[in-house]
Amino acid sequence: DARQDAQRVCSIAIVTNRNCLALFMPFAIFSSIYAVPLLTVWISPEMGQGSGPLLPLLVVPFLLAGAGQFNSGAVLIGQGRHGYYAIGIVIEVILTIVALMLVVPRWGAYGAGAVVAVALTAVRGAYLAIVMCRVNRLSLRSYLDAIYTRALFSAIPAVAVTLVLRATILPGHNWFELLTAASITAIVYFAVAF
Repeated sequence: DARQDAQRVCSIAIVTNRNCLALFMPFAIFSSIYAVPLLTVWISPEMGQGSGPLLPLLVVPFLLAGAGQFNSGAVLIGQGRHGYYAIGIVIEVILTIVALMLVVPRWGAYGAGAVVAVALTAVRGAYLAIVMCRVNRLSLRSYLDAIYTRALFSAIPAVAVTLVLRATILPGHNWFELLTAASITAIVYFAVAF
């Protein structure tokens, strides 16, 4: 950045974000598909049934925004150009608190999960990518394509295999089945992604 080499700055952000996304992807796939069995075995059947459906609702935004844009914020901070992003975070927090106060009494934990998912995706995903591209004069489409396209397309076989495993030979009734399914999910994803 000190040398005014925006291309190298962007390359750092793209490669780091894409690798964070790829490393988090198998966990996101597994914990989304096996959410109920995982929480059932790990904690209790009541927790599995009650909280299992919330896990995918929260994991996907963390995948797309948290992992997929993780380094964008760090790059902006390193450039000393994080003011717009900081303002976005403050607005996110205020709007999230207001939305939670309105949504939670009526829809409970599912409503809270939806509010958090939307807030994370909107601010720490989309808005952060827009700020990163605007500050560094990048094409938003090229930037997002470089981070997300290969990682998400590489997930398709892993999602398919994991769905088949859950429906057939590894439904997730015990730790052996869960750990085996998680390992297979990771192997399939990483074999395709890398």
